[in-house]
Amino acid sequence: MTIELTSLPIRPGASPGSLSFEATGAPRSATVAEAREPAMVNISDLASLRFQKDQSIEAGKRIRQVDQAMEQQASVMRQMQSELGAIVKQYPPFASDDPQRAKYLEAFSGLRAQIEAVTWPKEPALETLVPLGMRLPAALGQTPPIPDLPKTASDADVRNAYASIGSALGVLAGQREALADSVRAITS
Repeated sequence: MTIELTSLPIRPGASPGSLSFEATGAPRSATVAEAREPAMVNISDLASLRFQKDQSIEAGKRIRQVDQAMEQQASVMRQMQSELGAIVKQYPPFASDDPQRAKYLEAFSGLRAQIEAVTWPKEPALETLVPLGMRLPAALGQTPPIPDLPKTASDADVRNAYASIGSALGVLAGQREALADSVRAITS
């Protein structure tokens, strides 16, 4: 079947958004009667399908970017937890003016700055791209709160920060799992 793109007759009464055209010619195995019946293709339906496909591809890219940002945050948080763990698990405890303790707290502060620097895909908003029926986690894209510790932080402050990082890692893991469940629900 050949389609003559140079002469696309518009059917009388057709709206501009739903243009259709006739295909001329017929496959070699078609009968004469079948060759006379034009095949109708609705261009607006094709454009709509293409738009939906493009939106799905863009949503997939954004979801991967969000997941990568969450993984990057989790990795940095594990490093932060390790730095604070060196202080919390030290026996006998470090003295508050110990240079090694100060070094761990400086490393923690540097890692905290890295967490804040993680960029989340902002435009267009992921919610506008996802297919119907897909539910995104409520706190998606929000950095869990992590306390700032000065070099002179008390042992109690360090233990609380250590615990808060552990809970933040749990929240982040839950968000990633909820995101994965949302994708699985759409693709299955």
